Amino acid sequence: MTNAPDIFDNRARRIRRARAAKRTRSAFLIRRCAQDAAERLLDISRQFDQALIIAPPSFWDLLIEYLPDSKRPKNCTFCYDSLEITPPMIASRDGHLPFESGSFDLVISILNFHSVNDLPRALSAAANVLKPDGLMLAAYFGGNTLTQLRQSFYSVESERLGGLTPRVIPMIDFSQSAALLQRAGFALPVVDMDRFTLSYDSLSKLAADLRDAGETSILSERQKAPLSRDFYDALETDLKTSYPAKPGRFSMSFEILWATGWTPHESQQKPLKPGSAKMRLSEALGTTEQKL
Repeated sequence: MTNAPDIFDNRARRIRRARAAKRTRSAFLIRRCAQDAAERLLDISRQFDQALIIAPPSFWDLLIEYLPDSKRPKNCTFCYDSLEITPPMIASRDGHLPFESGSFDLVISILNFHSVNDLPRALSAAANVLKPDGLMLAAYFGGNTLTQLRQSFYSVESERLGGLTPRVIPMIDFSQSAALLQRAGFALPVVDMDRFTLSYDSLSKLAADLRDAGETSILSERQKAPLSRDFYDALETDLKTSYPAKPGRFSMSFEILWATGWTPHESQQKPLKPGSAKMRLSEALGTTEQKL
């Protein structure tokens, strides 16, 4: 089996996340994920006994703001891929999970999967540590995240440098997510989308929001030299011209995909075999069937 290419710089990821943990501002992206995760857990008529939380250190404190005691997992293990890990949090590395098979009945992964080098293996690792009929709930960036920033980088670099360099990480496509879950061994896969647009009056404020979440670029082939002042100003001007919001502001899209999958169990519903229906669809709907 060939190894996945190193699209992402693992050390850079750990450094970004360690710095984010020290920032005093609460990352709005992490809070939004905590709210959404709580809503999803509230919709499930089950309390989990052993949960693995793969998320920034602030996530759990935010999550329990929205979860009543009766819905909180009884025991939690915390895991994260960061340069600085404070016990009891356990270090993971690029999607690898240092736990025995079948250790948990719930895995929550927050803003991780979009920046691992081998996504299928990372999803399989999450499935492996789950017991039968265990749940994985994962949030990660989808393909339309930071579209405007990506396009403005292309435009300004093409005009000023005559070429392009990698700036914004590739995101996971919505249409591929359910297939990836099935490939990893999950049953009953469901993927839905939280898409929203914000407006900014400066590029520096967008960068601050991304730094708060540890989500600035970690591409292995990224341009590591800082942007010049002229390039920075040109990029901000292009954003405000090409993607205007209110006067003096630009729009920026975010897309968080939520993937839900259960590890197989005999108690789960299974699709009927083709041809096993006892009634035609037209009869059930009370309509007349017409051949195409």
